[in-house]
Amino acid sequence: MADNVSTVAADLAAAIPSAVSTQEQGLSLSELQKSVLAAKAALGTDDAGEITKKLGEAVAAALALPDIQPDADKIGSKDLDLSESKFPLPASISQEQATIVYAAFKVAYDQIMKLKQEPDNNEMLEVYAFGKQGLRTAPEKPGVFNIKGKYKFDAWAKIVNTHPVKAQAQYVQVVDKLINKYGKQ
Repeated sequence: MADNVSTVAADLAAAIPSAVSTQEQGLSLSELQKSVLAAKAALGTDDAGEITKKLGEAVAAALALPDIQPDADKIGSKDLDLSESKFPLPASISQEQATIVYAAFKVAYDQIMKLKQEPDNNEMLEVYAFGKQGLRTAPEKPGVFNIKGKYKFDAWAKIVNTHPVKAQAQYVQVVDKLINKYGKQ
């Protein structure tokens, strides 16, 4: 399992010293740095091999999460609620594992912009769908003339029943695959 997240795990491990340094200097932390520091606490290690192993275990736990049932009549409207209060973390995954997955998701979210080559349309739709769901952000249904928006909405609608933490894990896997396919700048 860890081999399909190893690149993102290495990027997470590499982000830890910078986040620690920023914190020690008393500088303002970015959202990415905050999630990296939370993951560092949850991981309990700075060792890259151990981070890869623990991220692999956390992703496996997240991928086993059951589907959710959002309000079907609100899909496509700004009123769809995907919040943590509506869909809390199931007991089958620990808070520490969810924290590790979220930090890897934020690192992957940052790394996707650094690919040497833009992924094809289907890959980008997959990234979009898992990213939206992972951020607990439901897109509104686009207008009839917004073809690009329709493709994006349809890609997200296919996974609307995916728990957001599971979507974060799937996003990490997809981005890891894309980094290995296209390389980073």
